[in-house]
Amino acid sequence: MTPLYGLRGLKKRFDTRQALDIPELDLQGEVIYGLLGPNGSGKTTLLRLLSFMDAPTEGEIRFRGEPVAPETMARHRAKVVWVPQSPVMFTGSLLYNVAYPMAIKGIGKAPRRERAMELLAKVGLEKLANWPAAKLSGGEAQRGSIARALAAGAEVILFDEPTASVDYHAREDIITLIRELHGERGISVIIATHDFFLARELCEQYVYLFDGRVAAIGTDDPLRSAPF
Repeated sequence: MTPLYGLRGLKKRFDTRQALDIPELDLQGEVIYGLLGPNGSGKTTLLRLLSFMDAPTEGEIRFRGEPVAPETMARHRAKVVWVPQSPVMFTGSLLYNVAYPMAIKGIGKAPRRERAMELLAKVGLEKLANWPAAKLSGGEAQRGSIARALAAGAEVILFDEPTASVDYHAREDIITLIRELHGERGISVIIATHDFFLARELCEQYVYLFDGRVAAIGTDDPLRSAPF
C-alpha cells in the first residue's frame, strides 16, 4: 500500500541548528496519528513540512507516492490543512472565515454560504455564524478552523496541540469532532501533542520524536511505552 507520506533522508536546519533528522518514515492514510515528544523535539517543524508550508533543507517528501517539489507544493497544500495551536482567523465573521476557501475557488455566494452553514452546524457553531471571528473563545476558534478546513476540501488535517488552550468541555467537544470526522469522512489526522492522555484517548498509532529524531513508532499505550 502506498503511504500517505513517505519521508526519506529528511533534514531541516535553521541557521546552524538542526531541527529534524529523519532518515525514513512512512505514515499511512486514514489513520489518526499521535506525534509525541517534549517541547523542542521537532513536532511543529515536522507538521509545517507535512502541511507543505515549509520545505526540507535536505531529503524528500512523497505525498501519496508523488515526490513533492517546490513547484508542486501549492497543489498538494490544497489537500492538507494545518490547524495551529491558536488558529488564525481573518477579520470578519465566523461565516466569512469558513466560506473563504470556497470563495477563492470561485464558488458562488449562495452555495458557499449554504455549505458554510452546514459545516458550522457540523461543528456546533451555527448560532455564532455572524459573530466576529476575533471574539471566539479558544475552543470555538478550534472548531471554526476545523469547519474551514472541511470547506477547503481537506483530505488531511494536522493539529498542533489542539486542546492545549481550551477548557475541559471544549476539549471533549474537539476530541468528539475529530473522531467523527475521521470515522465518517475517512480524513487522515496527525496530532502533535505532549499530552499523552489526549493521545491515548484519540490516536491509533504513535510516532515519538526526541531531539529532532524518531525515537520510536508503535501502537501501545503511550503512558506505558513512551521511550522517554
